[in-house]
Amino acid sequence: MFNTLYRLGAARFLLYFAAVFLLSGTGPSCASPQYEEFNWEALPVHLLFENHGAPMMLLDPETGVILHANRAARIFYGYPDLSGINISRINTLSPEEIYREMQRARSQKENHFNFRHRLADGSVRDVEVYSYAVTVEGRDLLYTVVIDRTEVAAALGALKKRNLWIVGLLVAAILAQSGVLLLLSRAVARRKKAESALEKQLAFARSLIEVIPNPVFVKDNTGRCLSCNEAYRKMTGQPEQEIPGKPVQDIHSMEKDDECWERDDEAPVSHGTRKYERQTMNKASGERRTVIFNEAPFLDERGEIAGLVAVITDITERKRAEEDLRRTRDYLDKLIQHANAPIIVWGRDFRIIRFNHAFEHMTGYSADEVLGRRLDILFPDGSREQSLELIEETLGGEFWEMVEIPIRRKSGEIRFALWNSANVFADDGADLIATIAQGVDITERKLAEERLRETLANTRVLQKEAESANRAKSAFLANMSHEIRTPLNGVMGFIELLADTRLDDTQREYIGHINTSAHLLLDIISNVLDISKIEAERFELNPVPSDIRRLIECSLVPVRTSADKKGILLSARVEENVPANAVFDPVRLEQVLVNLLSNAVKFTDRGSVELLLSFAPLAENRGAFTFSVRDTGIGISPGEIKHIFDPFYQADSSKTRKYGGTGLGLSISRRLLQQMGSSLEVETAPGRGSRFFFTVCLPCESGTEEAIPADRNALPQGNPVPSGTGSLKEKAVILIAEDERVNRKMLSLLLSKLAPSASLVQAEDGEQAVALFREHRPDLVFMDLQMPGKDGFQATAEIRAMETEKTPAERRSFIVAITADAQRETREECLARGMDAYLPKPLQREEIRAVLDHCLGTERP
Repeated sequence: MFNTLYRLGAARFLLYFAAVFLLSGTGPSCASPQYEEFNWEALPVHLLFENHGAPMMLLDPETGVILHANRAARIFYGYPDLSGINISRINTLSPEEIYREMQRARSQKENHFNFRHRLADGSVRDVEVYSYAVTVEGRDLLYTVVIDRTEVAAALGALKKRNLWIVGLLVAAILAQSGVLLLLSRAVARRKKAESALEKQLAFARSLIEVIPNPVFVKDNTGRCLSCNEAYRKMTGQPEQEIPGKPVQDIHSMEKDDECWERDDEAPVSHGTRKYERQTMNKASGERRTVIFNEAPFLDERGEIAGLVAVITDITERKRAEEDLRRTRDYLDKLIQHANAPIIVWGRDFRIIRFNHAFEHMTGYSADEVLGRRLDILFPDGSREQSLELIEETLGGEFWEMVEIPIRRKSGEIRFALWNSANVFADDGADLIATIAQGVDITERKLAEERLRETLANTRVLQKEAESANRAKSAFLANMSHEIRTPLNGVMGFIELLADTRLDDTQREYIGHINTSAHLLLDIISNVLDISKIEAERFELNPVPSDIRRLIECSLVPVRTSADKKGILLSARVEENVPANAVFDPVRLEQVLVNLLSNAVKFTDRGSVELLLSFAPLAENRGAFTFSVRDTGIGISPGEIKHIFDPFYQADSSKTRKYGGTGLGLSISRRLLQQMGSSLEVETAPGRGSRFFFTVCLPCESGTEEAIPADRNALPQGNPVPSGTGSLKEKAVILIAEDERVNRKMLSLLLSKLAPSASLVQAEDGEQAVALFREHRPDLVFMDLQMPGKDGFQATAEIRAMETEKTPAERRSFIVAITADAQRETREECLARGMDAYLPKPLQREEIRAVLDHCLGTERP
């Protein structure tokens, strides 16, 4: 390889200087006596070696002592002078391991190593070491180049570490300078001795150049290649014999361009090095590579620049990685920039670094207006400190949860955003670099929530108003019920009394019509009161052990007359396995059955109506009771079914006119069943009749208590007739306390007929009732609840107090409450406040007879 240089007269000086350089020390600690004639610091190449950026060393493989280290090595390791220091002071391996690795490099078994080197400050760095064995004058040395892998990895990531060009550059500098240095430092008299030394080191120099992994070539001032190493030949794809004397640009198979190759036509005019990038191509494979040329001039015997030595570093992979990195960076930049969500990045000093289009849209600021500004420019004045404190609190972790932070637009408008951010740390995981935050504008949602809150507040107000209106409606209905029942009590009472007189057939028919209308009016009033209580959610069930079979029988009684008049067969069937007793509310369950039976009879012109009860056991002492009412009536069309359970609804107006009714029966029945945990179902077809059915799950009882299907008077069970019954029939005193004159007259006439031997005492108000009680000590009291002055409750309280104080041993008087308030709560209050029974208006003859039989033992007249 060096024959060409040798023929030019520079080879022997070149090789001799290389040997001198590699074996010369920087101080007496490492100098060999046979090379003392060379003064290292006096040689011009010393400046090139010292000023190169890569740490390089020469060391003894036997002892590990560093013979020489350049300035870059001293800076890297932090020592003012490395000469004479043992390599074990730097390498973290044990001395034995270091010795083994040096012997591997010495024997050429390994030239590339990965070590951890300790710096003077105690820190440890990951390094790559390229070490080559050279032999000079029989002495083996190691020529070592150190590359800091830590910095390379941080800077380039996955890029290959191809920084070995430094080694070649050093050799190039050595080669370039050797001729001039030897011309200046040797006299003609010593040339033969130098040539002899050069010949001995020729093999060493050749091996040194060849083992350098980077491509190296030498060219003259005309740009023709003088010599190269094996790495260069592989890179260009040309054999050794074709390269010498060939223009370098032809070797690289690239066209000449002004930027790169023009400088090769100009003779170098300085002693400095130069570095540039260009393209090259392998002729054999056609592959194009991107490389960096590091060039340094060398001098001829006259001290003039004779050409350039170049070391090439292949940066193709790095370029590709950089291009991939650039494309990835551009891609990510576009993702961030064009993302729909606002994205912002700020540094550890809270100054804004990035700001995407969505953030510009949300804030009204352009990126140029806020980049470099502190983050608090985006916060409203009232929440600026609070927002910054919230962000600072979250910087302790890598991620922080979604937090709501308001943003002030450039116009001053406040927007609300929900932020999810992440902190970006350095490789050590401790040094915070930046924070990236992605936001979701929730202003519209906040406004919607505020509107919803206002709506809910208004709804609560409306609900309270509705509840108040509902209470007012219920109170009104209850009051209307009372006001209607009071005169209706007189109407129905006198109808019964009138029916007992001598009447002809026509008069008796008229009385029957009046009585039917009165009862219909009473049913309407009761239904309206029930539906109002259900809607106000003031309706409660009162389940008690009752005879469910008797309930079926009692349910037929109210509708039998109507069925008989229309010629309809009314029947009931109870399956054999139905238990006799169950726990339920007999009044309300009978009400449901009567409603269903009444509707069936009402809308059936001919045929039959049947009530069926079946039973299916569920568990111990519990079962499912299924009630079914089937008729052969007009049926219901599919379009009408969905409305039949609505209050006040009937299929059409013609049915209302023909059949009558309020349309409340089915609605009340369905709601009552819902409170019982059931639902009312229907199967029907126009002209083919209907079947209404429901199932209730009830506890079953083994006792024999009888049901009370029409619990109007609530007489106490098992109360004996007072002692002396026979005499009481003649001596009994009955007190009537009623402020309505008509009702008082009607009740007194009715009692005169039912208990003709009893003495009747009448009071117009509560005050008179108490006074007459004190005077006559009646056996039975009919006490109206609502009277002027002292009401029925107050009068009862005084009577009970009077009985307790004056005659505690005597029998208590039997007090029956009479009132137009037909609610269960009123009944319960009456019993709780000292009354013995309760009769709602209008009063029924049979109910009054039951009271007389119970407490006086009267006989039917």
